[in-house]
Amino acid sequence: MLNRRLLRFKIFQALYSYYQTESDNPTVALKNLFTSLDKMHELLLRNLWAIVKIADIIDERFETSKQKFIQDNNNGNEVKRLSQNTGIQNTINNLHYQQLVRDYKINMKNDEDVLRKIARTIEDSKEYKEYCQTSDNEKDLPILKSIYKNYIYTNNVLLSLFEEHNMHWAHDQYYIGIILMTYMKKESFFNNPETPLPDTFKPLEFEDSETDKNFVKILFTTTIKHASEYELIINQYLENWEPERIALSDIIIMRMACAEILTFDQIPIKASLNEYIELSKTFSTPKSKIFVNGVLDKVISHYNREGKIEKTGRGLMDNS
Repeated sequence: MLNRRLLRFKIFQALYSYYQTESDNPTVALKNLFTSLDKMHELLLRNLWAIVKIADIIDERFETSKQKFIQDNNNGNEVKRLSQNTGIQNTINNLHYQQLVRDYKINMKNDEDVLRKIARTIEDSKEYKEYCQTSDNEKDLPILKSIYKNYIYTNNVLLSLFEEHNMHWAHDQYYIGIILMTYMKKESFFNNPETPLPDTFKPLEFEDSETDKNFVKILFTTTIKHASEYELIINQYLENWEPERIALSDIIIMRMACAEILTFDQIPIKASLNEYIELSKTFSTPKSKIFVNGVLDKVISHYNREGKIEKTGRGLMDNS
């Protein structure tokens, strides 16, 4: 499930593209944004599928070795293989996984050489050889997490192949890895093959709050709809800066901040402010952090004086 920080990142990217192309159709832009978010779900499936495929390749190589009478490091005795890992088995038998692989048409025929190379590296590792010598299922989670983290999640060659499918996936992989490793920690991942795979969106825990999907829709459309209104206020606090000289990225970040602070009454002001400072550090100039923080502080004070910021719940007005 995607966290709010990543959702803000994706909204920013969509808004930047919207203004760069001078589009006049926010409905199409919003649809493209949701397509991009759905593609992240596909990236998660590709990561999980890569683990299963590598296990299959190792199994295939093992069987070939047996047929050629090549003894393994266990002096010919049967050893445990990655394909017998409980997490791998449950994934293969998971109907949700099977359906999503079909829906997204997941395959990496052109990339199989990369997966075979990764499989050989795993086979040669001390950790995997030790795993093969034990029948203890308690080792299933540690080995699976280690293989994913060390050989798939951070593999630059594999990441380049993902990026060929979608230019944003190089950046998205960081978040997808966190989601997938969190999913692997669930007891049901190893005990129940019917466990649904993580979805793109999750509901918030507030009683009557919007879902993450609505968060994306409302923040994106509100930022566009009230852009001129926000800019009038922002321009009052630019001091010696001329509006036309400010980076488009900074303008979008400050508009988004205004939209979120004024619209979402269950998100603390301080939390929103911190998120947009973080956004400026990622997508704008080195000095943007200080600039955006300074301007937004004054803009927030302005809206407070006007009585336009309404927050519900204890502590939500902190640092207003």
